[in-house]
Amino acid sequence: MSLELEFAASLVKDSEGISPDNKKWWLTLKGEERQAKIRGMFPLPAQIQEVSALIRPGNMSWQDTHLVVGRLCGLEEAMASLISNSAPVPDGIMPLWIPEGLTANSLMGAHAGIAGTDGKSLKVETYGIVDFDATYQPYPSDRRSSQTLLLKDEQEAEHIWGRKSVDWVLAHNKNHHGLMLHQRLLAGLVYYLVKGQHLDQTYWTDCLGSRTTSGDVPSVSFHYGRVRVGCYRAGHGYSDVRSRSDGVS
Repeated sequence: MSLELEFAASLVKDSEGISPDNKKWWLTLKGEERQAKIRGMFPLPAQIQEVSALIRPGNMSWQDTHLVVGRLCGLEEAMASLISNSAPVPDGIMPLWIPEGLTANSLMGAHAGIAGTDGKSLKVETYGIVDFDATYQPYPSDRRSSQTLLLKDEQEAEHIWGRKSVDWVLAHNKNHHGLMLHQRLLAGLVYYLVKGQHLDQTYWTDCLGSRTTSGDVPSVSFHYGRVRVGCYRAGHGYSDVRSRSDGVS
C-alpha cells in the first residue's frame, strides 16, 4: 500500500466497518465521474483525490480534519506544525489552525475533494465568482490572518445584530472583527468533518474581515444542499445575517 493510502486508511474509522481488507474500501477509489468533478476548476493531485475519497464526515477529530484540509491544500506540513505547537482544545471550542498560504481559492478546491453524505463532492454556490482571492480582499487592507483562532463550537453564528449593518457593527463594537472569508470556509469544512453537519443552515455568517473592491461583504451559509458564498452591502442591515467572533470573548 502506498504512503498516501496508508495516510488515508489512518483517517478511516472502524465504526463504519471500513478497512483496507474491505472491498467497499477499495471501491471508493474508483468512479471516473467523481474524479472528473474533483478535477474541475481547482485541480487536485491524484494522491489527494485518493485520500479524499476515504474521508468519513462525522467521525474525525479537530486535529485530523485540519490535517486533511492541509493535505488537500498542499499545506500538510505547515498545518501539522501549527497543531503540534498548540495547547489542548478546551471543551465547547472549535479551533481553527490557519497556516500561511491557506487561501479561499485553495479551500474551494478542498470542498471539491471532500465527499458529502451522498458520496458526491461538496457543492458550492458562488453566484458566478470564480477567483475568490482576487474578488475578496482583507478588510481593513492591512489585516492579516491569525494562525490560530478559537471559536465557539456552535452551529449557528452567535452574534446577532438584528437588522444593523456591517458598518454599524464595526463602528459600535471595536473588539469584534469577525472572520475573514477563508477562515469561515475553513470553519465550515472542519465542522462538517467533525460533526457530520453544516454550519449556518438557518442564517448566514458575515465575513467582516473581507470586502470586495466595491466594499461589499461576503457571507457564507449552507442552504438547499450546498455551501453558498453570497455578498451583502456593508451599509445595509439584514435579518438573516449573523457574525462569528475571531476569538472567544
